[in-house]
Amino acid sequence: MKNNMKISKPIMITAGALIWLGVITASAIDNQISACVANDSGKIRIINFLPNMTKQCAPTETLLIWNKEGIQGPKGDTGEKGEPGLPAQHGAGNIAFVYSDGSGALLLKTDGTAWWERSENSAFRRVEGNIGQVPIPVNQIIDWNLHNFLDENGNYWRISGPDGNWVNLGPLP
Repeated sequence: MKNNMKISKPIMITAGALIWLGVITASAIDNQISACVANDSGKIRIINFLPNMTKQCAPTETLLIWNKEGIQGPKGDTGEKGEPGLPAQHGAGNIAFVYSDGSGALLLKTDGTAWWERSENSAFRRVEGNIGQVPIPVNQIIDWNLHNFLDENGNYWRISGPDGNWVNLGPLP
C-alpha cells in the first residue's frame, strides 16, 4: 500500500519562511540587531532582545537586521606629544616612606610632611617644627626616618643643633 501524502504549496512556503525567519532571528542574537520597521510610518521595533523569539514582524512591517559592530576604520592621525609626567615617587598614594622606631609608626608624605602614631590604633598626627618638614623634594630622598635621610646624590641629612634644623652632612664615606 502506497502512502501518497501531499502537502500543499502554500503550507510549504509558509513553513520555509518560518524556518528562514527563525534562523535569521537566532543568528541575530549574538552579533546582530533585528527590528521590525512599520512600512507606513518608519517606526522601528527591536525584536531580538525578547525572550520569546516567536515574535515576528507583522505583515505591515519589514524585517531589518544590522551588525552590532561595524568594520574597523582607518588609523587616525598621530596626536600631539603630551607634557612630561611628574617625577616618580616612592610609596603608594600620598605616602612616600614608612618607618617604625619600635614605639610607633612614622610616615613621610609626598608633600614632605612627617606624621607619627605613638600607639596602636591611635590617629596619626603631624610632627611639629623643622623635623616635621624635609628641606628637599621627597622624590630626591632614597631612605628616610624621622631624624635623618639619604638623598639621591648620596648626601646624608640629619636634624642637628638646638633649633632642630636639617643639616646636609655631605656624602657618606
